[in-house]
Amino acid sequence: MARKVDPGAGSDELRLPYESDVLAALVRIMTVLGSAAFQRELASAPSIPDDANAIPALYGIATLGPRRPSSLAAYLHVSAPTVSRLVEKLAAAGLVTRMPDPDDSRASLVALTPAGAEVTTELFRVGDALMGELLSNWSDDDRSRLGILLSRLAADLSPRTP
Repeated sequence: MARKVDPGAGSDELRLPYESDVLAALVRIMTVLGSAAFQRELASAPSIPDDANAIPALYGIATLGPRRPSSLAAYLHVSAPTVSRLVEKLAAAGLVTRMPDPDDSRASLVALTPAGAEVTTELFRVGDALMGELLSNWSDDDRSRLGILLSRLAADLSPRTP
């Protein structure tokens, strides 16, 4: 039988009829963290374009290094035209640049500019501070276990993502 309430029970938060408490909690977390409003709150840099994929693209390039636009599109789970428009917005904001792919002169790579690297470093810092604030009442053991379990889940999801 499907559950009527997710872990946000007792509030008027999104209620999801998943049988899995884990999935209900993850969907709720992704809904909040992935929302445009939350991303705008997180992004204190006014130079970040108002595009739902801008911050995830910056994170991807920062952690994975320069990417071909097709690889970035796969990483973001968006179409090539969508990533093309996004790269143009990020380039116009001075956050990324296109450079020749050293492995294929016909292709280009999207890389962070120094300004893009600064903005992304700040995003990581703000994210760490936010998580510290959210988990401030958790014990060290609980924070550690959460990190271990989420890392394990992320590793299990890795084969499903580009």
